[in-house]
Amino acid sequence: MKINNSSDFDLDLFFRIDPLLMHVATAGLKVNDEIFFNRANNNFRNFLKNFTQTPFEYKLNPFLQEIISFKREINPNFDFDLYTTDFITYAQFGLFSFDRTFIEKNGDNNFHLVAYPILDESYSKLINRINNNNNSLDYNLLNNDIGQFVNNYNNHSFRFNL
Repeated sequence: MKINNSSDFDLDLFFRIDPLLMHVATAGLKVNDEIFFNRANNNFRNFLKNFTQTPFEYKLNPFLQEIISFKREINPNFDFDLYTTDFITYAQFGLFSFDRTFIEKNGDNNFHLVAYPILDESYSKLINRINNNNNSLDYNLLNNDIGQFVNNYNNHSFRFNL
């Protein structure tokens, strides 16, 4: 019998909200069996690490310092640059990268955006390679919509049901 001990790990999960690619770090949140035992997340991580392309430029959530300010209260030695490293890496791969907000609360499933890519013509290449097709995306329109979303709606955490 397999045991779901997902709460012992900071899992990297990947999913898509077409046409955007997402990364979520679970930070010890217990996820359901279907997600925990699915090899697709490891397979996608390997795909990304072997996919050669120029890294995307990225932005950090402009509200990130405010969202995670409690981390400095809990840990005076909190290193912001070290904290953002993996999230920036995933943003450079073309993913919107989220972290669990309140890791000290076991069942809390609030997440916040940490880093996200600035999309360009190579994003179509990435999506087409994943989808095995040859479609074109309007990355200027997507960047505009993403910028509006981040600035208008993402100054707080929100819930993912995993």
